[in-house]
Amino acid sequence: MKAGIFSNRKLIPFYIAITLLVLLSLNFTFFWDKDILNSRQAFWYLNYGFKLIAPEGMDSGHPPVMGLMLAGLWKIFGIHLWVGHLAMLPFSIGLVWQFYRFNSYFIKSNRVFAALLLVLADTSILTQMIILTGDIITLFFFFLSINTILYHKRVLLSITLIFLAISSSRGMISCVIVGIFDIFIVLETEGRNKIIRKSLKRFLNYLPSILIAGGYLLWHYHKTGWIGYAKNDNWAPLFKRVGIAGFTRNIFLIGWRLTDFGRLFLYLVGIWYLIKIIRAEISIDRSVRIIFGLFLISLLIFSASMLPFKGLMSHRYLLPVYAIFSTLIAYITFEKLANRKIQKTVFILLLVGLLSGNFWVYPDNIAKGWDATLAHIPYYSLRNKMINYLDTNHIPFDSVGSDVPNLSEIRYINLNSDCRHFHLKDLSKDKYVFYSNVFNMFTDNELNELTQHWIKVKEFRFLEVRVTLYRKPE
Repeated sequence: MKAGIFSNRKLIPFYIAITLLVLLSLNFTFFWDKDILNSRQAFWYLNYGFKLIAPEGMDSGHPPVMGLMLAGLWKIFGIHLWVGHLAMLPFSIGLVWQFYRFNSYFIKSNRVFAALLLVLADTSILTQMIILTGDIITLFFFFLSINTILYHKRVLLSITLIFLAISSSRGMISCVIVGIFDIFIVLETEGRNKIIRKSLKRFLNYLPSILIAGGYLLWHYHKTGWIGYAKNDNWAPLFKRVGIAGFTRNIFLIGWRLTDFGRLFLYLVGIWYLIKIIRAEISIDRSVRIIFGLFLISLLIFSASMLPFKGLMSHRYLLPVYAIFSTLIAYITFEKLANRKIQKTVFILLLVGLLSGNFWVYPDNIAKGWDATLAHIPYYSLRNKMINYLDTNHIPFDSVGSDVPNLSEIRYINLNSDCRHFHLKDLSKDKYVFYSNVFNMFTDNELNELTQHWIKVKEFRFLEVRVTLYRKPE
């Protein structure tokens, strides 16, 4: 099989669709915590020089790849939203190619394109392509690393692991997954007899990334006195340790993340396949073992880094797991089911189910992963409408309370010269409150207070997203 990214013309429609998605997002502002992680860092680098460690308050512990990259691009092309979005486009297209390579390793027929469509139909993966996040870079290098193992590109593996390791802290964790998977492949193909010798030999591929990632972490500790998170930084509450009850709750949350946004249909079909396997109606072959092995390794390692902490249950932390499980279900559907009509029925069910995930929105008192669903898209224009309404009606920002992700200076979110910002809400003091159902930080009591006792001054809504301005009654 040709290895060029444009070698298969049937991939062109996928590339065009992803390109159109990114082009439609060129004016989308920084969303969720990306203003701190990326935008503010980039502004700081432009003003104070390019340094390896971001200043306190902006340093999340991740290698500041996105901040440095945006600052460099802004220095060349100017400070515009479209610059960042176009910079992410090559990684998005490259990710489509890596998904195709991963799926085509197992699915040899043209049905591999149907399998690719199922992987790309995941709204959490698509969303990362439009919100100016480094997660798409990490995901790209993760699957590139996995594919170099499957296709025996050992020299390339050494290089991709370096980029994976420096892409983010989760990139470093992903390197561990790649390493364990590498050993798993040795066990699967050559048995236990050669495991020690082969593993030691393959360790050389990981040494450069280990040295570079380790060097960064040591330098970070030397400069800041901490690794992972600081006790008093913006992210410290996320890393609060949980007890047994919290640990158990997190297990259920991970299960929710795995099945959320339409992925429930994948797992329901997976249960049906499991029953057929138990009944010996479907055989477990080498491909099933490899895909499921990678799925299990990824799920366990990522879960181990999430379960002990209070606030690390984000949907996007499990992006590789979603894609791997989609591939597993697609492989069984197209390679293990003999009846073509059943194949087609299952495919349509899965595709419709996954696409329905873009409309899975829960009541306001349930926190949602808005940065992992395309359902959030109306928020950008609705937020701008509300800001224009405030300006038109001469309502000063200092009288308006709000919450994350609507607290940063507008210039960091919209990339303009507006230094105004909303302050953290205090319903006992604020005259106005700017609320959106996209915000997760309003408590149930605060929501009840607003809806039952405050006056709804103005509301803009589109599809499942609302932004509302409340005024305290006289």
